[in-house]
Amino acid sequence: MIFFSSLSERFSLRASTRKLFRLRRMVERINRIEQQLQTLDDAALQAYTPQLRQRIADGAAIDDILCEAFAVVKNACRRLCGSTITVCDQELVWDMIPFDVQLLAGIVLHRRGIAEMATGEGKTLAAAMPLYLNALTGRGCHLVTVNDYLARRDSEWIGSIFRYLGLSVGCLQSEQSPHVRRAAYQCDITYGTNSEFGFDYLRDNGIAHSRAEQVQRGHFFAIIDEIDSVLIDEARTPLIIAGERHEPENQFDALKPLVRELLQEQQRKLTVLLRDASNLCRGNRGQRREGLQKLFQARLGAPEHPQLAKILEDSELRREVDDFETEMRNAMMAAQLQQLKQELFYSVDEKQRQVELTDAGHALLDRRRPNLFVLPDYDAEHKRIAEDPTLTPEARQEALAAFRQRYAVQIEAIHHLSVLTQAYCLYQRDVHYVIAEGKILLVDEHTGRTLPGRRFTNGLHQALEAKENVQIESENLTYASITQQNYFRLYEKLAGMTGTAATEAGEFFAVYKLEVTEIPTNRPVHRDIAPDRVFRTRREKFTAIIDEVAASQEAGQPVLLGTPSVEDSETLSRLLKQRRIPHQVLNAKQNQHEAEIIARAGLAGTVTVATNMAGRGTDIRLGDGVTEFGGLYVIGSSRHDARRIDLQLRGRCSRQGDPGKARFFVSLEDEFMRLFGPDAIVGIFSRSEQESGDGLAHEQLDRMIKQAQRKLELQHSAIRKHTLDYDDVMNKHRNVIYEFRNRLMDGDGEAVLREFLRRAISAYVEKAADPRVRDDYTDHSYDWDGLRRDLLFEGGIAITPEELGYEAHRFPRSLDALSEAIAEVALRRFLEPMAEVPPERRERLLRELLLDTIDHAWVDHLNGMEQLRDGIWFQSYAQKDPLQVYKKEAWEMFAELIVEIARNVWKQIQSPAFAAYLTAPERVHAPGAERKRTVKKKGA
Repeated sequence: MIFFSSLSERFSLRASTRKLFRLRRMVERINRIEQQLQTLDDAALQAYTPQLRQRIADGAAIDDILCEAFAVVKNACRRLCGSTITVCDQELVWDMIPFDVQLLAGIVLHRRGIAEMATGEGKTLAAAMPLYLNALTGRGCHLVTVNDYLARRDSEWIGSIFRYLGLSVGCLQSEQSPHVRRAAYQCDITYGTNSEFGFDYLRDNGIAHSRAEQVQRGHFFAIIDEIDSVLIDEARTPLIIAGERHEPENQFDALKPLVRELLQEQQRKLTVLLRDASNLCRGNRGQRREGLQKLFQARLGAPEHPQLAKILEDSELRREVDDFETEMRNAMMAAQLQQLKQELFYSVDEKQRQVELTDAGHALLDRRRPNLFVLPDYDAEHKRIAEDPTLTPEARQEALAAFRQRYAVQIEAIHHLSVLTQAYCLYQRDVHYVIAEGKILLVDEHTGRTLPGRRFTNGLHQALEAKENVQIESENLTYASITQQNYFRLYEKLAGMTGTAATEAGEFFAVYKLEVTEIPTNRPVHRDIAPDRVFRTRREKFTAIIDEVAASQEAGQPVLLGTPSVEDSETLSRLLKQRRIPHQVLNAKQNQHEAEIIARAGLAGTVTVATNMAGRGTDIRLGDGVTEFGGLYVIGSSRHDARRIDLQLRGRCSRQGDPGKARFFVSLEDEFMRLFGPDAIVGIFSRSEQESGDGLAHEQLDRMIKQAQRKLELQHSAIRKHTLDYDDVMNKHRNVIYEFRNRLMDGDGEAVLREFLRRAISAYVEKAADPRVRDDYTDHSYDWDGLRRDLLFEGGIAITPEELGYEAHRFPRSLDALSEAIAEVALRRFLEPMAEVPPERRERLLRELLLDTIDHAWVDHLNGMEQLRDGIWFQSYAQKDPLQVYKKEAWEMFAELIVEIARNVWKQIQSPAFAAYLTAPERVHAPGAERKRTVKKKGA
């Protein structure tokens, strides 16, 4: 197996070497052309832009002018050297001319690839060449960044090159007005975040009612900066436009005392378990096993319990508990495992992010709120009320409405109780979220940045608001949504750049057909990578980190201390203050001055504590004399569950040939090690004789940790594929509906109406057709009476065979032909009331009516699909593939959506309000053509 792996790597290395060799020949040609351009004056150089535009317009292939275009950009950079430009209200002196490796990266980007460039190698400038080249087509190019600051900075900084060469540059920022955004998209090159591009697409296709309200102008070419962050880290987070949902009043405040009592009872139970376990583990063999069982039960009930963590500082005992857990997780021990859970009030599964109430937990809550979990038989109760002979029709309707309301409130109470329990047991303040200005702000687990406007779905965010006693905002109703994967697959050409893509190269190629090319560094890398130091406890690890920081700071070496959470950054900051070590903190609470803090991190003796954001996109330049102290020292306070995040932190040092050092400090109590760490490391600690407080450091330990990370990366990749598989189903629905909306805005109202009618009528025709007949239908292969009844009662269309041009009961032998014939008759009926309406007004009327009907039905469909997906996993219990069941039921729901749209349009046309509208003076909107409420964006 090792032979084949190394052979594959050898072939890959040879292919990469050959590819870079070919690209270097192009770089040599670019440099020769650029030398010739140095003899021209500014006007002659700037004249190249219209000349190259014209050559493309005349039919020249874009690849044919690549070397000239790249040379023009490089020469423009040379001419700008020494000039002053304003970037984010700061005066900067331009001092950059592209290196050969940046030209290499630019070619890779133009050719739809991912350029993996080490930190500090100039990815931002490398993107300038392919952006200029592709912008010459006049179709608009997009540069996608990870935050608004970088979008603005790069549009002003790198944009100075494009403006010098005669191209226009736009920048998207949150909260911009539509006309400003439209102007930005009309520019040759547009900078913005992935969220802004995605939300504009959703607004254009799911919210706009005319072409004038749309801002984007197509999806030609996009370069994604930090592409791993956008297409890997955020792949499971869909972009959602939502509005307030009118729903029953939330019951969180009433349920909080129940949940708190549940937690208190569990805490009392765990205290007894841990006390007994501590005593039993010191007894004989039989008692020790009973003690291990109680420790395992405590882990089931509260994995992060402080007393449990203290007991498990004993490495030998921890290894035995891990072995006991492995034994209990075996399928043969399922009954015993369930029995151990039932002795608690609830069990916690951190990996699956679930809290499961036991029978004891249900009983406790039921005593405090009787019959909370007892739901009536909905169908039986509904039938009883509907058939009650003692009720008048009005009383029956009132009774049914009251029953439905009570049922909905009870369902909501059970759901609120579930998410409230999750909020208390699984989500920690300053780890998963922070509180700012009276709001719950989520924290990105990969970058440590807050995510303003993004909310958990399914009531979880409201549960967190209730837990923290901040204002509970109403739940949202989805108007439009799309995943990052499916949005960026809209582009004809897609490329990206990052410092860490190789670990996910397979996924990039499988999903996006993007090939990763590792670009060599401009100068040799001088980075000292020390083996990880592994400790038993977090306390020992933090003590060792502070000692290491103090020694480096005293020697004058700057230190960047990376942490996985706000909580860890603040803990380390307190410890540094106790040791009187000056430092600066950068986390989700102090991220307004991120670039400034990171820019100072390379000064002599500076200590910077930062969450995983670590100023991506901002170089850390070393201060005077720092190279003599060994350069920047990067310390990671724990390993992340993805190697890329660790590599990003490590890559903050040793830019452009500078010296640097990197090391990670790990403890067995870290979340990654506790949930996914190799069991063998615990065994090594139990066998080692090192004293308390000493850490282990060995290359073998590093390999074991990296292997655990690889396994977890495969799991995460499978989850992202799972997300994409489900969204691909929704994407087909989305494409059909968005195509209809755009055709309506193009003035194709009658054709769209005909299509809806044809699709809806096809469903009725297929229902009436004999299922035993495949293609050749005879006169008796249709249930004509049933078809006519369905068309009349469900579609409101009364029709006879003669109206279709056929003799009585003689129909075509094709289902499609019959559907088309009925649709034509129905369309004439639909348009009859508008016969006297001027054509322009009729088209506007159809557009407003159809758009409004489509949008209302689409919102219901989106939220119905969310509910379908939330519950589809139950199908696995029936030995069915949930995805296949989801596809089947989703198709049936979409077919019903089309029928519902046609039916609702027909009802609107038949309504008295519509008739009154036709004779009334012209006004803005037709009956029912309401504008959507003000929407807000959120992520799920």
